[in-house]
Amino acid sequence: MPGVMERRLIERLSIQAQPQLDFVTIINPSSGPGNTSTPDAQYTQQIVQLNGLKSVKTVGYVRTNYTNRPIDDVLADVRTYSGWSTANANLTMHGIFLDESPHQYSDSAASYMRTVTSAIKSSSGIQGQKLVIRNPGTIPDPVFNDTNTDVVVFFEDDYTSYQNQVSSLQSQPNTRSKYSILVNSVPSMSTGGLRTYVDGLSRLAEYVFVTDNTQNYYESFGSDWNEFTSVVPT
Repeated sequence: MPGVMERRLIERLSIQAQPQLDFVTIINPSSGPGNTSTPDAQYTQQIVQLNGLKSVKTVGYVRTNYTNRPIDDVLADVRTYSGWSTANANLTMHGIFLDESPHQYSDSAASYMRTVTSAIKSSSGIQGQKLVIRNPGTIPDPVFNDTNTDVVVFFEDDYTSYQNQVSSLQSQPNTRSKYSILVNSVPSMSTGGLRTYVDGLSRLAEYVFVTDNTQNYYESFGSDWNEFTSVVPT
């Protein structure tokens, strides 16, 4: 848990240092909300502090395993996150991040995702816009596009892969507000070079995450985290 505390402190300080930016923070106590009705005391403290920052939306992490995970388990995770606000209004989530979302269309996969999305949007405990973020990590079949999905992570891979796929990403039909890009293993750059690179990402997607970590990308902030947040365009 000290690692979690340290990461949350670093994130909170970077958020406070860039008040012009909006942040979406994924809350993931245990590959989901965990087996208890509320997070433990350390997580609770950090979530309350993040929710106290006006530029932050907190969203709960839920894994779908490309619709191979039993849907009842997924819906139970959504209900758990929803229930946090009943226990403590300061723990309120503002959406759900659906990791390992499918990208290849089938009737059953589409039905599964519609059911989960509907549960999120109708949840009384999830507040505000009730963001539904799907993460296939690649460009999904366009049939998956629907008005209730707020954001799609259409790229999650390393720097080199992004360079090879940028033309395909540029050809997607939706506006940038519907997309997110997560890039790891970004090489060291000058501040000007990083600004140009991040500006290019931001022209394709409103929600951007960049790290120079080459493994365990989300276990710690990369050495370029503060520089990255300082160059994100507004």
